[in-house]
Amino acid sequence: MRRHLQCPGSQGRRRRRDGGGEDCVCEKRREGGDTLSSAFCLAGVDWPEDEIYWQNVLAHHLPDLGPASIRNDGFAPLRCRSPKDGLGVAIVVGTGPAVAARASGNRAWALSFWAQEPFGGAALGRAALRAVCRAELGIGPETALKEELLETYRAGSVEALLHAFTRLEGRRPARELARLAPAVLEWARVQDPVARAIIREQALGLADYAAVCAKAVGYDLECDHIPVVLAGSVVMAASSPFPEELALDAIAEAGFIVHDTIVARLQATLPDWRANFTHVQA
Repeated sequence: MRRHLQCPGSQGRRRRRDGGGEDCVCEKRREGGDTLSSAFCLAGVDWPEDEIYWQNVLAHHLPDLGPASIRNDGFAPLRCRSPKDGLGVAIVVGTGPAVAARASGNRAWALSFWAQEPFGGAALGRAALRAVCRAELGIGPETALKEELLETYRAGSVEALLHAFTRLEGRRPARELARLAPAVLEWARVQDPVARAIIREQALGLADYAAVCAKAVGYDLECDHIPVVLAGSVVMAASSPFPEELALDAIAEAGFIVHDTIVARLQATLPDWRANFTHVQA
């Protein structure tokens, strides 16, 4: 029996990526049969030479693998919406972002490092710390995120928290701020205006970049029906307001005034576990 193999590999260092891909292929071979083709979509492919690099890595470690497609992270979820052709736009948000689009004729483009703003869980954590510090200085609004941060990092004050992340020796690594993402999502859902503003800013930026990707592959934003796939731990978390904010932005861009009736109709189309979303006025 011959089979197609889609292998996401592993994020991280080269050794982890190579090992993840090899383990996946070897597991399939133990089941019997040849691998007809394979797809790797989490290899960090951002520039043309990156694809060549990973082709060489695969050829060295898996010389008999056969044809392999190597794509940017953003392409991975597209076939979840369109299994036969993989067309549409994907917005993936986990620790970081990935946005990609594919149209007919195999026209494809990924945002990669063209995204200049910080997105994803790490960015949510940094934005939360920034908002809490600004509130402490009296130049930003108060937020429930303050107590959340102090409890999460067991800090007695905002100054102690800031010191822990910025002192010269023994500082906490900045990557730890990504742990705050679930709390920011939850507080945004329960109407903390500061947390909601953080989510809204990211959602609007991602919507802009999704439109850029769509136009880059030839979609007409005004006329074409464009499938949009959302994926990633930040966007699809049970408490995440991201889908609502993205949809509201699309409705506003189409020229409609967003009012309570539209919000209610939108909420009715969301999966059941999102039914308790509440829209917060800017």
